[in-house]
Amino acid sequence: MTRSETRIAALVLALFLPGLAAVFWGSQERAGADRPGPLRGFTQAGAERAAVIFHGALHLLDAEGRPLARQPLRELGLAEEPTDMDWTATPDGRLQAWFFEDTVPRIVRCDLRATPPGLHACAQVVAGERLKVNPTSRAVHIAVDPANERLFVADAQGHAVRALSFQGEVLGQSAAGELLFPNRLRLQAGLLVVADNDHQRVVWLDVAPPRPAFRAERSVQLASHPQSSAGRKAADFAFLPAPDGAAPMLWTLAVAQGQKRGRLLAYDAAYAPRGAADQGGHADPLIIDRLGNALLVADFEGIGYFRVAADGRFLGAFGQGAFAEEVQGERDRVRAGQLWMAVGRAAMVLALLVGLALGWRDRRK
Repeated sequence: MTRSETRIAALVLALFLPGLAAVFWGSQERAGADRPGPLRGFTQAGAERAAVIFHGALHLLDAEGRPLARQPLRELGLAEEPTDMDWTATPDGRLQAWFFEDTVPRIVRCDLRATPPGLHACAQVVAGERLKVNPTSRAVHIAVDPANERLFVADAQGHAVRALSFQGEVLGQSAAGELLFPNRLRLQAGLLVVADNDHQRVVWLDVAPPRPAFRAERSVQLASHPQSSAGRKAADFAFLPAPDGAAPMLWTLAVAQGQKRGRLLAYDAAYAPRGAADQGGHADPLIIDRLGNALLVADFEGIGYFRVAADGRFLGAFGQGAFAEEVQGERDRVRAGQLWMAVGRAAMVLALLVGLALGWRDRRK
């Protein structure tokens, strides 16, 4: 290599390497931003409340998104962000939160106190590999039946739902082939409702105590909805009172491959397609639940929360005060990462163009 070529190479590297470092830094910032975790709506003393896992903490919010409490997960005795949670009432009316931790795995239960608002008296209920069908699965969801002291665990990668007693005894499991990548669970009128993701349906299973049969009683196929494109999968669902006060409507979250680009689809009380929601430009909803008479929706990639009315109207962003600031901080982190990546790529392209130009000029001498 000539002296001139060495100087050109050094200049190109001086421009290219900082650009590469900027791209790497930006990608780390973008990937490291916290995104919405599990959420649930519940009623406390007649008031609607939302529980949201975000940024290493449990946030309790009122129906308008005003913060009521923020508790770091470690204060609840949790070692990691739970993959799912459920909120239930005991037969004597006490509210409890249930969390599924993946690594051990285990289920932790906490009691909700009214003043000051928050969870306390957290304790492990069940732990061990019996909580999973596939020991390596990391997509696990739960529903709790306090009246019959049963836990239902949907193991997506194990393609089954398993029932256990509060003492950890396995009471039953869905038949092979019945479910394919099951996601969210809800108990409704004695039936277990499952988002049967890869079968592209919501299915109602007979789980009468004490040992559930897991027999399919009915199902709703997403393909039956005219606003559901081919291949959409059932990631989540919720039941909302109909706008006219009739029986509850079913809302489903239909996602594309990779659990992306979700669409909110409505069905009436007879499970006939009724329309789709205005998502207000949010392109990646991944989690939904009922909050009062509206849907509360978490936008995963967009890092945010919004509400949708029972008639499908977009009700705007959800979250106020310190909670909204915390969410905005993570969005800002993503945008900063994207900016670093754009600048870095531009620097790398400039380095290559400069190298080509100088090399061409050097050859013409």
